[in-house]
Amino acid sequence: MLDRRVLLVDDHLPWRRHMSSVVQSSSGWCVVGEGDDGPDAIEKAAALQPDLILLDMELPTLSGLEAARRILAAAPTTRVLFVSAHRSWDIVEAAKVAGARGYILKPELGRDLLPAMQAIADGQRWVSSTLTGRDAQARHRHEVALYSEDAALIDGHARFVAAALNAGKSAIMVVAEARRSRFERAMEAHGVDIDQAAAELRYVPLDLAALFGGFMVDGWPDEDRFWKAASAVVIAAARASKGASPLVAAAGEGCATLFGTNPDATIRLECMWNALAHAYNLDVFCGYLGASGDEFAPAFQQVCRAHTAVVLGM
Repeated sequence: MLDRRVLLVDDHLPWRRHMSSVVQSSSGWCVVGEGDDGPDAIEKAAALQPDLILLDMELPTLSGLEAARRILAAAPTTRVLFVSAHRSWDIVEAAKVAGARGYILKPELGRDLLPAMQAIADGQRWVSSTLTGRDAQARHRHEVALYSEDAALIDGHARFVAAALNAGKSAIMVVAEARRSRFERAMEAHGVDIDQAAAELRYVPLDLAALFGGFMVDGWPDEDRFWKAASAVVIAAARASKGASPLVAAAGEGCATLFGTNPDATIRLECMWNALAHAYNLDVFCGYLGASGDEFAPAFQQVCRAHTAVVLGM
């Protein structure tokens, strides 16, 4: 297999040399060009057609963000990984909006660059381990549980979200608006001050119908729309988090609700949640009600394979 082609863009020559040495140290990658400002990045991206561009945020003449926008407008399949000194979720959001597939911090280059490049080559996304609190050896947590009763399902979600909020982390809860009060009462029973967590922007309730309306197209989850909607919520929640790694937990009944009418779309959506959890180092919990019957058993097995663990519900 041919090596993947990488374009390096940074106005600091010693830094470009350092990046080049890290890239060249791994088999499967080769540096095909270098640039030192925004217009140079645009020109060389068009001429060299690299598989991946490692792009600095602060470039002379034209910023890295604007260069990325123009590069991706001309060649939408190009993959951009920002390598930046800015340690800010606001900048991560700007990079995401510009179309980048990843964002790593320069001080973490030795730790994050090659894993981030591989993740992007595999169709995933990556955010700096320092920002997400990702341990070098840790795996994201994306669990699924099967329940036989609705009350147990609600309590399972409430326990999961309460544990995150009580630890100072942020939590996203996706439920039907008509059922939200039942989930929140269960969370309060586990010691959560809902009003306080909401005021701190750490508790983020999302209406299932509104969320799905933003990314479902003809009954199927659109990947680009999903990432834009979900990652914006995750980044906002991460800004508010007071806790240690991981910064954000997410739970809800969206996939389980979809499963009853469209198992194939559910499997795809769970895979997308898994990729999101990997990129942002999320804790994600999915509870299903009565999905183990003979009619749904094969599909539910595929749902389970999209998770990192299957836990026992009640």
